[in-house]
Order: sequence, then structure tokens, then C-alpha cells
Amino acid sequence: MKEKKVSPLKGINAWRSIRSGFWFLPAVMVFLAIVLSLGTVLIDETWPELGRLHGWRWVFYRGGADGARAVLSTIATSMITVAGVVFSITMLILTLASSQLGPRLLQNFRKDTLTQILLGAFTATFIFCLLVLRTVYGENDDAFVPSISVAVSILLALIDLGLLIFYIHHVSLLIEADQMVNRVDQDLRQAIRRTAGLKSKFKARSCEEQLNRPGPEEKHGFAITAGKSGYVQVIDLQALLKKAEEADGVFRLECRVGEFLFPHKTLVQIMTEAEPKPEFAEDVRNDFVLDEVRTPEQDLEFIIKQLVEIAIRALSSSRNDTFTALTCIDKLAASLREFSEVEMPACLPDFKGVIRLIIDPITFSDYVETAFNQIRQFGYDNPAVVRRMLERITDVG
Repeated sequence: MKEKKVSPLKGINAWRSIRSGFWFLPAVMVFLAIVLSLGTVLIDETWPELGRLHGWRWVFYRGGADGARAVLSTIATSMITVAGVVFSITMLILTLASSQLGPRLLQNFRKDTLTQILLGAFTATFIFCLLVLRTVYGENDDAFVPSISVAVSILLALIDLGLLIFYIHHVSLLIEADQMVNRVDQDLRQAIRRTAGLKSKFKARSCEEQLNRPGPEEKHGFAITAGKSGYVQVIDLQALLKKAEEADGVFRLECRVGEFLFPHKTLVQIMTEAEPKPEFAEDVRNDFVLDEVRTPEQDLEFIIKQLVEIAIRALSSSRNDTFTALTCIDKLAASLREFSEVEMPACLPDFKGVIRLIIDPITFSDYVETAFNQIRQFGYDNPAVVRRMLERITDVG
């Protein structure tokens, strides 16, 4: 049986989905806390005299079993309580962001690393104290007191306190509209740079040359359908180009990243000289990632529309926030200038220069329309918005 190959971009897309969730980093930190608790308790059991070394006694816990239980119980209780408060604050931020900036921006908040670290730190400290607490036993001289483990739990509590103070400062910045605009703009710039990196791997070539170059006899032409519904999240162009070269044919993409497809919708038109193998269609279909939501991995239009949505909501009668809209226009114009130098070619050749893959990339005119059309419609009666758009378009021109 032939082993089913998985596109590397599918793995990257899956990793992005996992990484943007609230559970991943806290789960990793909880696992590390379990390992740390086992390690410190093992040290306490193997070398109990370490906690009583002269000159280091001030570092480690020097009380009895009852005191150790009280310290560990207090830290564990306070950590899980604060973790609940942090979770409540996070939910409040998500609610405010959804109502004021738009629901499509929630993933930008979910992938905030500091929030994930803070939730993980409090939960991990709670688990650490709980596991160390179960090892404390006995009374007076017969008691086992893991002095090093108790000292580590106190240190973790102090670190968590510092993280909490920094998180309060971080939250005050996170809910600012300008900070959110900057975050989306950074994602947009990174997506444009990924497009630039992808373009550098291919030789730009005009599609008109396809008509003048000798190519394979198109004896076998057929279409490969999506097979299921969903948004196109990722297209592995390199894998498709390699398959087209191996089949000595030409592939024409009939969809674009971010487009919603039905099961019967055509993904790619195949024109090849040799009749492909039965599993060929499934191999080609594996180079496309379809799911229920749009993602910013390759979808430039999706990120652009996030900035557009912020601007449109700022121009609504309920908010009337002209300055936020002007900031969005500035960011869109700056990214438009950068995109003008990295626009993907429509035809991609193989290493011999023969065009093998014809795509439908986002063009400069598509970018301009997506970025400014809706803002123009909603801000036509706002002189400041109209003037700023004209200024920025002139600058880009």
C-alpha cells in the first residue's frame, strides 16, 4: 500500500491552530510543573541534608510539617483563585474586542503569548504545590518536610506575582485600538514577507509565453474537485508545481486562498500528456487545506479585511472614532506600498523554464479594492477620511 503523503504546509497550519489556543502553553507548563515536583521531591528524599546546609538555610524552608502544609495550601489556594480572575479578565477583553473591533479579531487575542503564559504559570504552580503537599507526612522528628520543594513553591509564587503585575500593564495596552491596529498591521507585513519569500522561489514569467512555447500534447484533461466544503486555508504551490512537472503537464488553479468552496467546486484543472494514476487526484487534493474558517497564514485579503473592519466600525454612528479610521488607512497604505514589490506572478515555471502552474494570485488592483472600497463607502461623508485616503493613494502612486 502506498504511504499517504502529507503536505508540510498542513502541518504548519495545524501547528498554528494549536499554538493559537489557550490550552497549549498552559498544558506544557503543567507538564513541566509535574516533572519539577517529582524532581525536587526526589532531591529532598535522596539528600535531605541539602536543606540544612550551613549558610544556605535562609534559602530553604526551615519549619515543620504543619507549617509546610500551611504554606503549600495557601499558595495552591491563592494561585487557583488568581487563575480564575485572570481567566475572567481575559473573557472580558474578548467580549470588548468582539463588540468594538470585530469578532474576526478574536484570534489575535487568543494567540497572545503573555496571556497563555500567565494562565499556565498559575495553573502550573497550583499543580506543583498540590503534588508536593501529598509528600509531607508525619509529625515532629518523624516528619518528612521537603524543604527544597517548599522553597521552590514560594519562588514560583513570587514569579507569578510579578507576572500578574506585568499582565495588568499588558492588558491596559492590549485593549487600546491603536495597539490592536498595530498588531494586525504586523501580521499583514509578515504575510507580505511570506509572499515575497514564496515569490523568490519561483521565476516570474508572463502567461502570454505559454502560448508561444511548445508544451505537452493535451490528450488528457480533467478537473479535480474539492470533495468537501470549506474555506481554502493553504495551497502548497511547490508541491503542485512538482506534480505538474512529474506528470509533464500544466495545472490551472481554479480557486484562491480564502475562497469558500462547495464539494463539487473545481480545485485545479489538469492538462497532461500521460494518463495519471488512480491516486493522482487524491494526492493533488492533499496539497489544499480546507476548513471551516479563514486563517491568515496565506490569506492576505483576510488580514486586510481585519483592518478594514476596524476602520468601518470606527466610522459607525455609534462610535464616530475618526482617528482610528485614519490610522487604519495609514497602515493599509504602507502595506500597499510594500505589496507592490512582491506581487506573485500568475504563471510559475519549472527549473527548465516551462510553465507548469497557472494561478490566480491577489493582484495590486485587488489589494487596493479590498483595502479602500468599503472604507470609501462608509466614510464618503467624512471629509477627514476622504482627504486622508486621497493623500495616501497619492503617496503610494
